[in-house]
Amino acid sequence: MEYQGNLWQEDETAREIKIYFKVAKRPFIRGILLILFFYLLSLISFLTWDQKILNYFSWLIIVIVIVLICFRLIKLRPGEDSQVVTSGVLTGLALGLFHAVLQLIWFRSWWQFVNLIIEPLSLGIVGIVLGIILSKILKIKNKPEVQPVETKTNDETSLKEGE
Repeated sequence: MEYQGNLWQEDETAREIKIYFKVAKRPFIRGILLILFFYLLSLISFLTWDQKILNYFSWLIIVIVIVLICFRLIKLRPGEDSQVVTSGVLTGLALGLFHAVLQLIWFRSWWQFVNLIIEPLSLGIVGIVLGIILSKILKIKNKPEVQPVETKTNDETSLKEGE
């Protein structure tokens, strides 16, 4: 493949996006289904969950999904800290937008329109923080130990030759 100006960079970016979608697809869909499950479970009459409890469960699920995706990317491509942080941000933004739209439909209150901006941004910031922390922790944990290299001096080789 030849380098053709900016075309090479686009190929690399497309490859990064494909890797992210490959890694993030299953946890993302499972997280959405789990959030929907908790919202539908709140319809059962003996479970009197209010908006706070649903919000706590949703945030917990979203944080777990962000951590899973970051772990999978670190495992797949160690040393790619920027991609891990970017994936945390993208996951936080997308799941935050989904959760904000779900709350807007579910609770039908006007203040939820403000939540359409605030929830994705706050979860994007959570994604940045989690991505940075996980990449740094796992970089320290997986750091290879430096082993001393044995070098032979001229005296040792001359002694062996003289024997």
